[in-house]
Amino acid sequence: MYTANEVDSMVRNWKQGEYSKVEILWALSECCIGWPYVFGAAGEMCTPAKRSSYAGSRPDHAAAIRGACPVLSGKQPACDGCKWVDARIYDCRGFTRWLLLQVGIYIYGGTVTAQWETESNWVAKGTDINAMPHGLVCCVFRPSHTGMYVGNDTVRHCGGKKGQVVEEKLPGTPHWERWAIPAGLYTTDELRKAGINVQDDCNIPTLRRGSQGDEVADLQTILNARYGADLEVDGNFGKATEAAVKAFQKANGLTADGVVGTKTWKALGVSGNTNPPVDNGNNEIPPSEPETQPQTITIPLADWQEIKAAVMAAYHIIKKYEG
Repeated sequence: MYTANEVDSMVRNWKQGEYSKVEILWALSECCIGWPYVFGAAGEMCTPAKRSSYAGSRPDHAAAIRGACPVLSGKQPACDGCKWVDARIYDCRGFTRWLLLQVGIYIYGGTVTAQWETESNWVAKGTDINAMPHGLVCCVFRPSHTGMYVGNDTVRHCGGKKGQVVEEKLPGTPHWERWAIPAGLYTTDELRKAGINVQDDCNIPTLRRGSQGDEVADLQTILNARYGADLEVDGNFGKATEAAVKAFQKANGLTADGVVGTKTWKALGVSGNTNPPVDNGNNEIPPSEPETQPQTITIPLADWQEIKAAVMAAYHIIKKYEG
């Protein structure tokens, strides 16, 4: 199993090379296999302190979170020898969210339901898994769960009986039911060649001083993680956040007005988002026959040889950097 530092190093190298977002996602998701599940997590380092924090804020999951940790369960005094030392932690929606963020795509929604229902997260989606475009990377859904379809009938997701990131073949157990293509993952031309008609531009929320909510928290997180800001992630666009935005804009040749619009979002590496819904706290996707069915787009299966070639090309990315 890879450590977080090893994976971070590989991602930096991939981004400096001529690798597509899809190739990076394919390789990155494989590197994460074996990393642990913690309800509510979205890519933080696995430590007893972090697990204890999640256990304290989520009492319904506290026993499972503590029981899976050798230190918190009292089996050993320190992390030495734990199979998850230097790994990251996720729940299912946190895993797909974190993967996409590594290639500059942010999908809104703190629950599986919220992710699925935020239309601006996706350029296309459907409720029939058999109509999924098997030649494209997609997020897939089943009740209370989500994962990443990476081609070759393979889904990588975090959870299940093993309590970690795993890989399984379609149709899955239980069966995967729905699919959605993240906005910003493919170019318009790539999608149209796959038979999907999309608009040239994606709407992105405009944020400014006084804005509040998940979008602001996301902005603060990105500024902290990628650009060295030291902001409190509180979801409030105040004086400190405005100052950090202006500094970023000035450093990147943008108008330093403190307003986060299309150009600033693009410079931050984020695309394809707008107006997330209020989280209703329900961690399940809608039933199989919702009142309003999202439009299902039927796409013919890609030629198998093209799929195989794409999968093998991505596979060699990992092998190149393992050596």
